[in-house]
Amino acid sequence: MHRQNDEMVFEVLHLFCGSGGAALGMQQSAHQYKGLNGRFHTVLGIDNDPYCCTDFERLTGSPAACMNLFSREQYIDFHGKQPSEDWREVAPSDIRQACRNIYPDVVFLSPP
Repeated sequence: MHRQNDEMVFEVLHLFCGSGGAALGMQQSAHQYKGLNGRFHTVLGIDNDPYCCTDFERLTGSPAACMNLFSREQYIDFHGKQPSEDWREVAPSDIRQACRNIYPDVVFLSPP
């Protein structure tokens, strides 16, 4: 959270972001409480579907990263097969790097 002019801005990370409808709604919302104005700013959206990531960026104007957030076991359980040779589990450092070392105030999840 940081102050920008007369408002508090809350940084948001969207996991399983899809095309960005929730992110857009948060970006368009603003609230005032006891004279304090607040709003949300999208740091990043993460999804495993590259088409959704492209749509997310177009819709929200915010960056998206195409990452599969499954563990190896979850990947096998969901897909019924081993992942490809080049697949690897995403580490917290990967997410931190994709967020450009901005630590979000809110993590919004919308898993399938």
